[in-house]
Amino acid sequence: AVSRSEAAISELAESLCFMYQQPGIGVSVLQHLVRWLLERPKEDHTLTIFRRNLARSYGSIAAAWRTLGIGSTIPFKTFRKLCEAVGCRQHVVGYWEALDAGRAGNISLFELDPDAVSLLARFLSALLAGYAEKAKCSMQDARTTSPEALMQWLLSKARRKPEKKQQMVASEWRSAAKSLGFSPEEGDRLFSYLLPDAHTEKRLVEAIGPDDLCYLAQIEQLVDLD
Repeated sequence: AVSRSEAAISELAESLCFMYQQPGIGVSVLQHLVRWLLERPKEDHTLTIFRRNLARSYGSIAAAWRTLGIGSTIPFKTFRKLCEAVGCRQHVVGYWEALDAGRAGNISLFELDPDAVSLLARFLSALLAGYAEKAKCSMQDARTTSPEALMQWLLSKARRKPEKKQQMVASEWRSAAKSLGFSPEEGDRLFSYLLPDAHTEKRLVEAIGPDDLCYLAQIEQLVDLD
């Protein structure tokens, strides 16, 4: 039964790669996403509240992860400080046990916000596939394209003239995302995921630029496959 389920998971992951025009790339990540979706337990309400508080404090959980300079994974000690920052320390042990179900000793952004990681991975795949088609290059070559070149191509997909060179405000981003097959709601979510420092004065204009696309390219590293 286990071997049959693993074969089914692999087949589904490969199908998803094909759907997003990225065959053979990122299959292990998609297998992890599929397996997690099928096996995840019902979430505790207090953990839901923690996620909401974290998103409310930083604009989104993904933005919090990036703004705080967190790498691919965090240990319990760092997670405890994260809970303290949003006033949720009293349930930190329970949160950790729920998120680190595999007892790996650390968690990744995927454990905190799997929906965000999945959507970001989908967008990255669509972005690279679209650019590869336009530039008449392979997906592998598209992966090595500079963030500036990718941003210029995205700017060309926006419906109106960009307000700032190499930057996209929310309405422009929404239009560009729609051209790649994403709904307005998904476009807004993606914008919030890629916009760090939105809750501070560090970012005076809420706009996405090449640096944010550079971060997007690292999304597969934010999934802990262990």
